[in-house]
Amino acid sequence: MDTFYEPLLELEAFGQIREQLKKEEGLQLITGCVDSQKTHLMYSLGRDWPVKLILTYNELKAKEIYEEYEALGEDAYYYPARISCSFRQIFRK
Repeated sequence: MDTFYEPLLELEAFGQIREQLKKEEGLQLITGCVDSQKTHLMYSLGRDWPVKLILTYNELKAKEIYEEYEALGEDAYYYPARISCSFRQIFRK
């Protein structure tokens, strides 16, 4: 949805974050974004990558992000917390 994306392109800070994400591997910390804007920011910053992994602090927030991503027309999958235990076991091997 370009309606949500195009206004961000005008912001210098948004451009700087995008460039930093393209240059460096690993995690990036972005602060100063209120809860209601986080999914919009993740959606807009993630347009250059076909697959994104979003982890959050609780199941309620995970469901909220999942629903917002679907509303934006993205293919999204929700994995409940009980499944993440098996991921931890996989990563240990």
